Amino acid sequence: MKNRNKQIIISLLLIMSLLLITVGVSISFFSYVREGSRENSIELGTITFKYTENGGVGNGISIKDAMPISDEEGKVQVGAGNVFDFKVESSLSRSDLEYEIVAETTENSTIPLDAIKFYLTDITSGIEEEISSSIDIEGNVKTLADYSDTLIKNTSGKTVYQETILKNTKGYLKEFRVRMWIREDLDWTDEKYMGKQGAIRINVYANSDRNMAATEPTNPEDTGVERVVANQKYLFTSVSNEEYQYTVTVPNEVNTVDIDIIPANAEATVEITALDSLVMVDTLPLVKPLSMKEMNAAVTRMSTASSLSETTEEFNLKVGENYFRAKVTSANQEKREEYILRVVREESGNTELESLGVEGYSLVPSYSNDNNLYEVEVPYETTSVEVVGSKKEETQTIVGLGRYELEVGANVINVKVTAENGTTREIQITVNRKLSNDASIENVGVAGYHLMHIENNIYGVSVLYEVERITIENISTTGAVVEGIGEKELKVGNNDYEVKVTSASGEVTSSYIIRIIRGKDTDNTLSGLSLTNCTLTPEFSSNTTSYSCTVENNVTSTTVTAIANSSEARISGDGEHSLNVGENVINVTVTAQNGSQKIYTIAVTRKASSDATLKSLSVAGYTMEPEFDSNTTDYTVTVSYSVTNITVNVSVNHSEANYEVVGNSDLKVGSNVVEVIVIAEDGTKKIYTITVIREKDTDNTLSGLSLTNCTLTPDFNSNTTSYSCTVENSVTS
Repeated sequence: MKNRNKQIIISLLLIMSLLLITVGVSISFFSYVREGSRENSIELGTITFKYTENGGVGNGISIKDAMPISDEEGKVQVGAGNVFDFKVESSLSRSDLEYEIVAETTENSTIPLDAIKFYLTDITSGIEEEISSSIDIEGNVKTLADYSDTLIKNTSGKTVYQETILKNTKGYLKEFRVRMWIREDLDWTDEKYMGKQGAIRINVYANSDRNMAATEPTNPEDTGVERVVANQKYLFTSVSNEEYQYTVTVPNEVNTVDIDIIPANAEATVEITALDSLVMVDTLPLVKPLSMKEMNAAVTRMSTASSLSETTEEFNLKVGENYFRAKVTSANQEKREEYILRVVREESGNTELESLGVEGYSLVPSYSNDNNLYEVEVPYETTSVEVVGSKKEETQTIVGLGRYELEVGANVINVKVTAENGTTREIQITVNRKLSNDASIENVGVAGYHLMHIENNIYGVSVLYEVERITIENISTTGAVVEGIGEKELKVGNNDYEVKVTSASGEVTSSYIIRIIRGKDTDNTLSGLSLTNCTLTPEFSSNTTSYSCTVENNVTSTTVTAIANSSEARISGDGEHSLNVGENVINVTVTAQNGSQKIYTIAVTRKASSDATLKSLSVAGYTMEPEFDSNTTDYTVTVSYSVTNITVNVSVNHSEANYEVVGNSDLKVGSNVVEVIVIAEDGTKKIYTITVIREKDTDNTLSGLSLTNCTLTPDFNSNTTSYSCTVENSVTS
């Protein structure tokens, strides 16, 4: 086994596929797709070689809808989906190791290699450095066609990088970054490129001559270990550690392990036991030496299992550290050596999801674990969406699921998937909420009023007469455009204004008539009210409709002056009014433009007359002393004895005054008081007194004279004093 030469081929741990569709017809489109395991390793003697994809930035390339770009643009592409990172590690002690990175087309690939730019950089130091093999003599990035064909037997493809790791080199590490793009000067119309498609596989090959390694003679007591391999793929590294002697790290995808231990002496026997923890190392019982029968059986099993005489055991792996005890018994059964093996199963770096979507809507493109950019279009009426998704592994965490309120336009929703090992994946969903098609009347308003439907496309409001102007507004909450808005002057009655509403999307237009009905003036109040010769009680106020005032008796009329608050109002009842004694009710009616009326009532009281004076006073047939004067109340008149009654002639100054004459009859001889009692309209009394002096009787005449049986001649008259009469003879007396 130790004398054989062997070419070591590190199989591809990652497949990167490049797909070009309809080149030269519309848009060149390509995508790199990751496949396969994460790490390959192999050992010859103490040679260890690993090719591992990095779980950080370079987690595979995914480029969609790409246009041909320049070298300057292609060389600076960054971020997940644009670059692919991988590393090569090695630990050697006995020989040189040459490895080669090969880009190989798959069997179904038809895309010409001269269309694809392939750019390789070294990122080991943390500073990205250009690898010269990627650049041609003119300083341009090479296409895959520009690289040399690989010389590795039974292999085809382009050698993009070569390096020899010198023997005794320990801890070799080189990290690479790959970028690929379509060359800028590609002629899309050339049939050579039209409709072509294909895939590119990146392989890493290494080879070493085992004859270069020193050999040692077989020792029957040798309990050493030449090589420990997991799953015939992952090589354990020998370490100086008090707790364990060999260690290997395997990807999370590896959940079981076949441990192959190759002893230094092929005749030695090996027993492997799984440990729950390192604590068990001191507690487990020692394994007894194998019997010859058991040893022969083990040797038979090893020979059957591998041409390399490997001893194989399969164990389940948990995430993290897993420990095993390997007991190597020498070929002569004289010695036994124990080795503690540590297998570290990496935490999962899987950021793939089982599903992701927006509830009720379809992602564009459909969800794929190779794509991180999606769009969703929703109607304007959709104001929120629910982002839903499910894990592919329970150890993943997803941030960004849930309900989102939407603005009109693009709404970027970020979903972050974190793998068990902390690897993150950013997924962006752009939800495009469409512009509204709403061109309804709801986009139009009249400041301070609520529009009501009148008929057809006519909407309106009624306003008071006092409102002389209004403002038509755009009150759209959807982004609609309204033409015809602004401040409008109003006349009494209907005022029609046309407005045009265009939806935010521009796809719908509607026209409406906004009718503002300005009411007639309802003001039927006065701003002023007054009467001549009369002071109103209470003081005038527009809202007070009942008043009163008093005028003197001599005021026989008053003029009402009324002023309306509104120039549109009509007033009746103003002007001159005659006044009677007592209460005179004057109604002033104000009729508003709309016909409503308000009556202001004024009760004007004209005082009654207090004039109890006489205009004239006399005694018929006699002269009074002194001469009559209305202000003189005492008079004297003398009448003869024969006068027993006098006639008093009275005339009052005021027509409404009354009078009464008392004592003007049955005059006695001497002084008699005759009173003229004047009662004014208001009841005021005034007495005029006439003292009538009846003279003593001086009458010595007869009022009658007669004789019996004798007729006087002449007839009797008191002033006639001589009479005669003749009687018969028989009349003796």
